Amino acid sequence: MYALMFAMPGTPVLVYGEEIGWGKWRMLPAGDDAVLALAMDRQGGNVVSVHNLASRQANVQLKMPGASYDRPWHYILGPRRRGRGPQVDEGTLDNALGPHEYHWFGRRSA
Repeated sequence: MYALMFAMPGTPVLVYGEEIGWGKWRMLPAGDDAVLALAMDRQGGNVVSVHNLASRQANVQLKMPGASYDRPWHYILGPRRRGRGPQVDEGTLDNALGPHEYHWFGRRSA
């Protein structure tokens, strides 16, 4: 649940002893009403978080924002299966999330 709390607007985050604001998140359609998908642009890079808010499995079909092949999406945070997180394939995340599971993805600025 902490992963979701840090995605909420107004949550203070300390970086090198200095508090920063995350910025503005926007909601993305994720293909399942139980899934909250949020995107944020920061310093030319992007972060996307997906959170299953239900106590059942949820299927995510999410077109990543601004998908381009020259800047791939990287898995940042969340439970891993077989040592790795879900992959974004051709700008789309198509994955099953377990009950209350979450994943965060990011990509750097060009």
